[in-house]
Amino acid sequence: MQIAGTTAIVTGAASGLGLATAELLASAGAKVAGLDIAVADAGMDDDGILRHPCDVTSETSVQAVLANPKPHWDRRESWSTAPVSWKAAKYLAATA
Repeated sequence: MQIAGTTAIVTGAASGLGLATAELLASAGAKVAGLDIAVADAGMDDDGILRHPCDVTSETSVQAVLANPKPHWDRRESWSTAPVSWKAAKYLAATA
């Protein structure tokens, strides 16, 4: 699978496996959006990961993040859902 140029949404991206996944995808050339409840402010980090605060147990929170137009979110080829609720996962799948 070619990773460079793809877009990925990674939940739990502030620490642990989510962070490692986001960093690995970004280092391989993917455009990465890192969602986590522990993120204070939205923005692009030096590592090329677009960070956004998001409570993945809330469908409303996930919808708000994905409705926010970001240039490199036009198409999501993949996502990693570390701790994600069924409702949020269902919404992510429906918007892919």
